[in-house]
Amino acid sequence: HVYVDDNQYVKAGTLLVQIDPKDYRIALDSSKATLANDEATAAASLVNIPVTEINTSSQVTSAQANVSHARAGVSASEKQLSAARASLVEAEANNSKAQDDVSRFKKLVDKQEIAEQQFTQSVDTAKAANAAVDAARASVEIAQDQVTQAQAKLSQAQAMLESAETGPRQVRIQQSRAQAYAALV
Repeated sequence: HVYVDDNQYVKAGTLLVQIDPKDYRIALDSSKATLANDEATAAASLVNIPVTEINTSSQVTSAQANVSHARAGVSASEKQLSAARASLVEAEANNSKAQDDVSRFKKLVDKQEIAEQQFTQSVDTAKAANAAVDAARASVEIAQDQVTQAQAKLSQAQAMLESAETGPRQVRIQQSRAQAYAALV
């Protein structure tokens, strides 16, 4: 509102103009609300930092333990594979001897130099030795599968560790956000 006309004589201290304060009051209230919101956001972002640090630390520790456990699993399964291969070699050697005994005893039984029972026993032993070879081969295959599975678990654990190791960057991001919100305030 303007209280004087153009070129009108006024005394010092006379009210000349009055500005409507509604727009400024609304702007002030809006700025106060924005400030309160920014302060709350900044405070909340500070709370997230220690939570993220703790989560990150525990995830990294857990992932490292999983990698160690998976490495031990690979080592154990490789040792089982070696043992299964050694058992296969032993079974093959026993089978070879049993097959040789059958051939030798066959000649002797044909000449009637040994009892038929001895020959039959050597045939049964040869069958058992052959079955032992088959079982040992199956054990080797199973052990190889276990090595493959253990290696896959190790790869998975290593991937989880790599993922967990991104945590410190997430903490830095949280810290940067908190600084940005503080600057905004």
